[in-house]
Amino acid sequence: MSRPERPGRAPEAPADAARIGAALAEQAAREMAEPLAGGLHVVATPIGNLGDMTVRAVTTLARAHAILCEDTRVSRTLLARYAIERPLRAFHEHNEDAEQARILAELAEGHAIALISDAGTPLLSDPGYKLVRAAIAAGHPVTALPGASAILAGLAISGLPTDGFYFGGFLPPKQAARRTRLETLATIPASLVLFESPSRIADTLADVVTGMQVALAPATDRKAILDRAIEQLRKSTTTDDIHVRAVMDQRLLFHAWLAAYYKQTATATRLLERLGNSARSGEFPALTKGLTLVEAILDARRGDIAQAIQNLQATVDGTEYYATHLALMILHAENKDFEAARHEAAWLASHRGRAYTEAATSDAFVPFNLYQSTLAKAHQAEFSLQLEEKAAARKALAELRAAWPQQDMPRALLGWITRLEQDSHETPQK
Repeated sequence: MSRPERPGRAPEAPADAARIGAALAEQAAREMAEPLAGGLHVVATPIGNLGDMTVRAVTTLARAHAILCEDTRVSRTLLARYAIERPLRAFHEHNEDAEQARILAELAEGHAIALISDAGTPLLSDPGYKLVRAAIAAGHPVTALPGASAILAGLAISGLPTDGFYFGGFLPPKQAARRTRLETLATIPASLVLFESPSRIADTLADVVTGMQVALAPATDRKAILDRAIEQLRKSTTTDDIHVRAVMDQRLLFHAWLAAYYKQTATATRLLERLGNSARSGEFPALTKGLTLVEAILDARRGDIAQAIQNLQATVDGTEYYATHLALMILHAENKDFEAARHEAAWLASHRGRAYTEAATSDAFVPFNLYQSTLAKAHQAEFSLQLEEKAAARKALAELRAAWPQQDMPRALLGWITRLEQDSHETPQK
C-alpha cells in the first residue's frame, strides 16, 4: 500500500507536469484550428506572473488581426513569452479618439481585434470604454475574456468585506481635490478599492487617514491596506515607499530576465534602465542576485560569454536562483565547454526541488524552471554525445525514460529524445 503524499508537497516526477502540459497543448491546438470570430475581443493579461495567462487568451491573441495595447514595449514581453507574432498597435488615452475610426472600419470588414492593457483587465482605469461603446452601437460583437484583475485579487486577500465594494480608480493628484474626493468616498457603505502610483502613495495614505476622520469622526474605524498587484499578489500592508519600489523593481527584473532569455537584448536593457536603487544598493539580496543574473545574460548576448560565466559563478553560494544554473548550462554550451554544461545539467536534475521551492515561495525568476528541471537528463545526454561519451548519453536517456512514460511526453520532447537515442547507438563511419 503506497504512502499518501503530504499535503502541499511538490511532485518529484515529471509525469504529472507532462500530462498537464499535454492537456494544455491539446486545448490550444483545438482552439488554434478554428478561425477567430470577428469582433472586438477584450482580453485580460497577467499582472506580474506571466503564468497567469489563460490558454484561451493566448490563442485569441495568436489569431487576432491586430492587438491594441497601451505600451507596445510592455506587451512585446508577454507576446514573446508565448511566441505570439501578431501586429501590435498602441492604443492609449492620447490616441484613442484618433484610432477609433480605423478600428471600427476593421471591425466592419469582419476582422477580429484584440484589446489588452499593460496588466490586468482592460478598461478598468485604462482606455477603451469609448471604443467598446462605439463597437456596441455599430452592432459589432464584443467579447470579454476574463482573467487577472488587480482589483479583485487585492480585495480577495485584504480581509475586508467582499459582499459589497466600490472601485474608485485613481485619486486626483492634487492634495485638496484628493482630500475632497476621499471625504465623499468615506461615506460609501462598502469596501473601497483605489489605485495609486508609488510616487504618491505616502501622501495619499496620510490623506486617507485625514479624509476618513473628517467624514466619519474618530469613533469609526475603517481599515485600509496597500496592495501591490504584482508577482503572485502576496499579502502586503507596508506603507514604506522603499519597499514598494523594491517590489516594482522585482517585477522589472522578472520581465528583463524573460527578454534576455529570448535574446531580446534591447528590451532587457531598457527594462534595467528603469530600475530604482533598491536592486543595486544591496539592501535587498534577492534583487541584487537577480540583477547579476540578468546582467550576466546580457553580457553573454553581447558576446562576452566568458565574463558572463565568471560573474554567474561568483554568485553560486547555495542561495543562488535555480535559473542561475540554467543560465550557466546554456552559456557553457554556447562556449563549447560541454563538460561544464553537462555538470550544470546534472545539477539541475539533482536539485529539482529547488525549482519547486522557489515557485512555492513566490520567488522571482521561476519561468521555465519546472519544465527545464524535467529536461535536464536530456541535456545531459546531448552534452555527453558532444563529448563522444555514448554510454553516458544512453544512461541519462534511460533514466529519463524511466521517470517519464512515453505516452505522457510532449511530442517535441519525444522527438528530441528519439533522435538522441539514435545518435547514442550509431557507429561512427570510418
